[in-house]
Amino acid sequence: MITIQPLDVNYNTINHYSKWLNSLEGAGKLVYSLELSSCVTHTSLALNMSGIFNVGIHPYLLHAQMYLWGNGIRPWSFSYFYNR
Repeated sequence: MITIQPLDVNYNTINHYSKWLNSLEGAGKLVYSLELSSCVTHTSLALNMSGIFNVGIHPYLLHAQMYLWGNGIRPWSFSYFYNR
């Protein structure tokens, strides 16, 4: 049996970021660009602000990071390798 841990995000931060994006879109000020303002960029920023460190470069990379995070593998899990 495989046990998957929840991501434990701060939902208030996610909702606040979502409301901010919706207000920008409602005002016509949300500019979409592939490099600086894509869906992966905004998802990555919201996750980073809510306490889940990630690098949002590509959708598959972000998905893989969240899969590993949900299965208990964190960026600092292997930090003891650097103390040698």
